[in-house]
Amino acid sequence: MNISMRVILTVVISVCFLGFADSMLSKRSIEKITDDFFIEYEKTMYDEKKSKLKDIVLTTKSMMESIYQEEKNLGKTDEEIVAILKKRVNDISYSDDKSGYIFVYKYDGTSIVMPTDKSLEGKNLIYLKDSNGVKFIEELIEIGKKGGGLVKYSFPKVKDGQPMPKFSYSLPFEPLSWIIGTGIYVDDVEEDLKIFEDKAKMQKNKEVVNSLLIAFVIVLLITTLNMLLIKKYIVTPLKNMIEHAKELSSGDGDLTKKLEIRSNDEIAKMSHEINKFIEKVRLLIADAKNLSNENSSISHELSTTSLSVGQLLEESTVVVNNTTKQADTMKQEMQMSISGAKASKDDLEEANGFLKEANEVILDLMEDIKSSALVEVELANKIQRLSNDTEQVKEVLLVISDIADQTNLLALNAAIEAARAGSHGRGFAVVADEVRKLAERTQKSLIEINATINVIVQSIMDSSEQMTANSKKVEELSQTAIHVESKINSLTGIMENATQMASKTVNNYIQTGNDITQMMHKIEQVNNLTSENARSVEEIAGAAEHMNKMTETLNNKLSEFRT
Repeated sequence: MNISMRVILTVVISVCFLGFADSMLSKRSIEKITDDFFIEYEKTMYDEKKSKLKDIVLTTKSMMESIYQEEKNLGKTDEEIVAILKKRVNDISYSDDKSGYIFVYKYDGTSIVMPTDKSLEGKNLIYLKDSNGVKFIEELIEIGKKGGGLVKYSFPKVKDGQPMPKFSYSLPFEPLSWIIGTGIYVDDVEEDLKIFEDKAKMQKNKEVVNSLLIAFVIVLLITTLNMLLIKKYIVTPLKNMIEHAKELSSGDGDLTKKLEIRSNDEIAKMSHEINKFIEKVRLLIADAKNLSNENSSISHELSTTSLSVGQLLEESTVVVNNTTKQADTMKQEMQMSISGAKASKDDLEEANGFLKEANEVILDLMEDIKSSALVEVELANKIQRLSNDTEQVKEVLLVISDIADQTNLLALNAAIEAARAGSHGRGFAVVADEVRKLAERTQKSLIEINATINVIVQSIMDSSEQMTANSKKVEELSQTAIHVESKINSLTGIMENATQMASKTVNNYIQTGNDITQMMHKIEQVNNLTSENARSVEEIAGAAEHMNKMTETLNNKLSEFRT
């Protein structure tokens, strides 16, 4: 499909769409007017029914209030007044066929007046429903108590007949707590509305058809006029431009030829822009020729350079491989160094453990030495006290020795006195002799005891001196142990530092090993990149050769255009 047909088709479709849209809008406007009029007509008819019912109920209420007041003034009771009101309300009828009546209910739903069915009077009908479930008696009472209003429901015209739509209006009768109401069937209104609706639909359809016919005629006229104008101002200039373009394209590639411009419309502007484009193409072809010649030279140089780079990459590959081997050797040596460092670290940790155990043994020994020193000091004190007690014993022995000497002297004196007494003092002489002998034995025993005590005292003194010396030795040994403990603690700290340094050294070795491994990976990546670069250089060389051939082909093609 050529452009002229497309333009015409576009215009036809646009006009048809506008005509259709106008028809739809007209149809919708007619429908809206008809619907609004129908709603207003329906409202008017129902309002007339409601107004009529309200007037009847108001009149009845006014009559009942007047009767109630008159009879009340005459002194009658509510029962008597109710009987009068029931009779008067039963006599009320209206409408052409006298079918209209007034009904009365108490507020509790008890029927007071029901002219159509006297049997319902006195019964409570508040729960009575219509066919749609509307409790119309209850609603009439409620709306009546609130001041009056309309209730819509369905009710048969005749007993056991079909329910028909009905309106009822109720008002309150306050003196007796009643509601007064009346109703009217509105089925005639719905029939009138149905007839009106049918007529409105017919009129609406007629208006729509007329609107469509008018729109069709207008669309036809507009389409014909547009086709004539399009042919004159668009199709003919386009055909002329196509003929010129064919001459330009089917010639010998002469880009110096231009399209003719005879007017100042859009097509002329388009021709002007095409001429500008042809000029740009001419300049572009000229530049392309120059660039093609330069590309030919560059592709030749690129091919030569690619070969040189390929050789350099091969040499780089050899260097990278040698570096990889040296790095692998370094890695093995580093692994051995790591193993040795780990062994040294383990030995240092073991020696440190032994030092800690020796320190603990020395600490235990120090505790034992301290305990022994305390025992030695306590024993020395006890021996000193024993030495002091021995001195006291020696003093006692001296006293006993003096007593023995005195006893011996007394015995000697007694013997002298006994000798002087002769035979009378013989028994006393014997006693004195025995006392003397006892004193001599006592002195002898005292000498032996004193000698023994001296030996004991000397032994005690020797033991005390030895214990004092031992205590000093023990104290010196304790100080030595403290010094040894200090040295061992210093040595333990040194060993721990050495262990930490060894651990750090091992970690450094491991880190260095990891760095060497990463370096080997990087070298391997460099080797891979070098290989890829070598392949890329080969591809570049091939591409340069191919570009050289394509440049020659392009030169041949560009030489066909005259610029």
